[in-house]
Amino acid sequence: ALDVYAESCCRLANFLDEICGLGEEAGMLFEEGLSVSGVSAFAKGKHAAFLSRNGGSAKAEEATAKFKAALAEDAGNAECLVDYALHIAEEDTPGAAALFKTAIERAGEDSRVLGEHAFFLEKVERDWDAA
Repeated sequence: ALDVYAESCCRLANFLDEICGLGEEAGMLFEEGLSVSGVSAFAKGKHAAFLSRNGGSAKAEEATAKFKAALAEDAGNAECLVDYALHIAEEDTPGAAALFKTAIERAGEDSRVLGEHAFFLEKVERDWDAA
């Protein structure tokens, strides 16, 4: 039951940050959820994305390390692949494109994966036709 609680904390934290813009509250919930051993690679990847979105350059290395750790645990985690691709898109566009390709192969017609890829194609690669 503790692992379900921890996972729920991380999922709610992600919602509070991404949808509601409540970064402080999300940070506290991530801390609570990640304090329990056995939390999923999905939750760890979402925490890395949180750090990437909210931590600025001070947290960029930590976010990168957490993305890599989450993907080492679950290389097929399409959500984590997409979030990591967005994290590195400006500094490593080919690497981000490769991550998106893998995520699309893993997730198929997932609307978030395809939507974020279209965003990447438009904003980073400036390929409006492909987007």
